[in-house]
Amino acid sequence: MSWMSPSYHAVEWHDPPNHRYQLFLYREQGMDLQTSLTGRPVLFIPGNAGSYQQVRSIASAASRQHTVQQDWKGPDGGGRQLDFFSVDFNEEFSAFSARTLHDQANYIKSAIDRIFREYDHLPLSQRPSQVILLAHSMGGIAARLAISDEEIAAKVDVLLTMSTPHTIPPLTIERDMDAIYSKIAKPAHPLHISLCGGVSDTQVVSDSCALPPNIVSADDGFAVFTTGVPAAWTGVDHQAIVWCHQVRWLIAKSLLKMAQAGSRAEKLSIARENFLGDHETVSPSGGDMRNVTVSTTNMTILLRAKADAKAERASIKHCVDDCHIVPFSSHLIPFPKDLNAPFPMPGEGIKPEESLLAINVNALQDKGFISVTSDTHDIVAAGPHMVLTTSKSTWTIEHQGATSLTIRFSDFIPSTLLVRRLRISTPKCEGFRPIVQYASVSRLQSTTENRFYPHVHQTVYLHSHLGAAPFRPWRESQVKVALRVYQQEQCPIHEVQLSTHVRGTLAKIVSRYRMTFLAWPMGWTALAMLTQIRGFSREGRLPTLSESFILLGKRWVLGVCLLLVTANLAQISLRESPQLESLLLGTMEIVFVPLIVLMAIWTYGLTCLMWLLLRTAISTTMKIRQRLDTQSPISDPVTPQTQQMSRKLLRAGLPLLLVHLFIPHQVAFLISLTVLWTCVAWTYTSEESAEFGMTISFLMTLLAPYKAVSLVVWGRSLWMDWYHPLATDHNLFYAGPALLIVGLYVQGGLPKRRDLAIAAYSAGLLVLATSAFVLGSRWTWILPPIAHTVLLLLAFAIW
Repeated sequence: MSWMSPSYHAVEWHDPPNHRYQLFLYREQGMDLQTSLTGRPVLFIPGNAGSYQQVRSIASAASRQHTVQQDWKGPDGGGRQLDFFSVDFNEEFSAFSARTLHDQANYIKSAIDRIFREYDHLPLSQRPSQVILLAHSMGGIAARLAISDEEIAAKVDVLLTMSTPHTIPPLTIERDMDAIYSKIAKPAHPLHISLCGGVSDTQVVSDSCALPPNIVSADDGFAVFTTGVPAAWTGVDHQAIVWCHQVRWLIAKSLLKMAQAGSRAEKLSIARENFLGDHETVSPSGGDMRNVTVSTTNMTILLRAKADAKAERASIKHCVDDCHIVPFSSHLIPFPKDLNAPFPMPGEGIKPEESLLAINVNALQDKGFISVTSDTHDIVAAGPHMVLTTSKSTWTIEHQGATSLTIRFSDFIPSTLLVRRLRISTPKCEGFRPIVQYASVSRLQSTTENRFYPHVHQTVYLHSHLGAAPFRPWRESQVKVALRVYQQEQCPIHEVQLSTHVRGTLAKIVSRYRMTFLAWPMGWTALAMLTQIRGFSREGRLPTLSESFILLGKRWVLGVCLLLVTANLAQISLRESPQLESLLLGTMEIVFVPLIVLMAIWTYGLTCLMWLLLRTAISTTMKIRQRLDTQSPISDPVTPQTQQMSRKLLRAGLPLLLVHLFIPHQVAFLISLTVLWTCVAWTYTSEESAEFGMTISFLMTLLAPYKAVSLVVWGRSLWMDWYHPLATDHNLFYAGPALLIVGLYVQGGLPKRRDLAIAAYSAGLLVLATSAFVLGSRWTWILPPIAHTVLLLLAFAIW
């Protein structure tokens, strides 16, 4: 947990670019006592439904660290402080609306210029010319959209994002949202650091937080998962990443140091040191000297910090006849004191002294000894470093004398969909149990991932967020994966078992393919309606949708699965072609071909279940209505008065006029669906009109989530500020077909046996089904316009 004493001061803005938003200055009470600003500006950008007050955790940490530096070094030696500004976006749902993101990006551009005016009292040479952007979740996308303007990008030197989905939007139900991601899919001028929560973040798909090479190169920034961040070493929840003490303290520390740095390379070096542990160990002025016998040219030395150690200071010399200083690399690994406590530690977490400094040395030759001098650390273990390569799932380690092992898997498939079970057995022994590090690095090192399992003595589960990911170009998925083990000679690893964890893998599939469960049921519904209309064309009787689903299950499901598998095999064989990774389930590995069949059967069963629930609800309503009105049961969906009213409304076009002038098309659609449900519930379940009404209502119900999401965004903005609501879409095409077909049904309309109209309607259903299966998982926004076209063709078949 983190603690702070926050206060927020609204920044006066005589001509704000957007009346829904506001800009605040954060001040830590008791510490930020300056009446005028003299520090380095930082702009915090909240994410989806985020609050401007989320800045308090990191801003408070920066103020407290700066105050400690001033107390320690004096007023002039504490460096320049950070002035945190925060944007109040009214907690809008930016993940659901591209229009909201555009409005936020435009406000960010203006806010940067407004922030600079807060420093007009300073001499020109002391005024800041650049701002640091600190963004959470979808705020990172708004920030990247803002800096896609080169003029604004020149005013930003660092962009630090937390749990931001950089590669794929959380919801793909808007074409404009994909257009935003296409626009920002290019390198930006500012230095870009992305922090990712990993598997603990259930709101954002973990692999979408990584930075692919087309967005950032190794010289322009990096992405890192918090499981590998020194002193954090754990996954972090989507919201907790802004207040988790270890993470927020490190962010504040990094921003303070980068604010003092001059060059871009120096700022990147600071970020890599703090978030990746890449730092040079300083040579000590004195200290204890210990010798380690050299057995191989690759040696690993594990050192533990002393209780009062504030830094890592060590020097390494290789001595044969003479002693020579040799270069070495070092990084921190967790080493909790309590061997039986859960990791990561509860409460304050891992303390600085509860870590080991792992030093890797390349000796000049495999003889002599290595002299280690340090006044801050003591040697815990030292010995050779071994590299093992295996293709087996179970193997025994023969190199018992090794201090560190790197185990590489020749047949390992690095996929974000797979969860693996790792079992490590050690004999009864003295000393600390082995420490396991699961490491993966992207092809161009734009994203790194490490996860530590200290004192492992039981089964652990390995999650990968890099490698082969759905809907990502397969060429970017080439990663290096390794298992690194640190151990004492008295307690070595004896046996390692690696297997796939089926239940965990299924859980990742469900969370990864959330849009598939929205798209593929529409494909199955389209096929069922196609079966229904073909039966009507042959027999003159409109089969029920229940009969169509049963016939579909008996005759078509197996054939559809075979077609999908064939298409997936073709997709894999032509993987060099661009954009193929966006089709079907986005998998380009032969091992995931059965996933196509699993998802097809899964969604078919889900579609049948949803149909059963809708039919049950409407049938129950019908029975209740019949019992309430037993004397004059209603067999006609409407009265003559209702028919007359509906004709007038259709002729006058009043609903369409309202959509064109005021209300969003989503309102008209949902009103049409409500009217249809009501009319169907007033008929007997055995009547053909009722069955046909249920069919239409089911297709429109599957479209309702697309409408409801946008409507919620618009309704909330209207509720928060009715005078300045969010701009809405008044496209008549998304309202007209629904209004037309409901109006025709209210008048008792049923499909006519006209060959041309039936053929056009059948073709529309086939296109809808194909698009749902092939494109729906990634380009879900393509389905509503096709479905509305199907409704329009059905209306012509009824007319």
